Amino acid sequence: MNESSALRSEDVRPSVTMRRLEVGDLEDIAALCDEAAFAGESVEGPAPMDRAYLRSRLFGGEAKFEAYGLYEGGRLVAWGALAPHTYRPVYNVCAEISLVVATSRRRRGLGRRLATHLLERAHAHRLHTVLVVLPSEPTHPMAWAVRLGFVSVGGLSGALQTCDDEWCDIVLMQKYLAYEEPGQ
Repeated sequence: MNESSALRSEDVRPSVTMRRLEVGDLEDIAALCDEAAFAGESVEGPAPMDRAYLRSRLFGGEAKFEAYGLYEGGRLVAWGALAPHTYRPVYNVCAEISLVVATSRRRRGLGRRLATHLLERAHAHRLHTVLVVLPSEPTHPMAWAVRLGFVSVGGLSGALQTCDDEWCDIVLMQKYLAYEEPGQ
């Protein structure tokens, strides 16, 4: 492990706790999304997060997966979700991981902690494939995904509007999950 990717003891302190998110956390979740959007670091684009969409995506309808938050001193500093990639039944063995970490808390292992937990939950749900959708720039999120075992499987050119009213590419990365049936 190189020095820049090594966790330092001050990075993920015991004071950071994880819990499952609830509808009442929606404004805090959306605030982190908005921060990422206005920094140009969201695959949702440069606009404020639509609260109704976010509520439906994380807590509504047939969503069978989960969202978790990391809290420090009672403040949400990161959140992640394991959610359906699409609601088409043929894809019910595939999920998408979404992660948002507060700008001031990035590169300290919080995203990795959430992603690792969400991958464990994906195994528990017996999913076949997990996806992440990332902007092509900056490249450090893709490097992070590769370290977690994701591989690039494609992308869309000019699919994401930036804060500068330019268009950038998005990259689709996936990870196959292996699990065994009981008794095998």
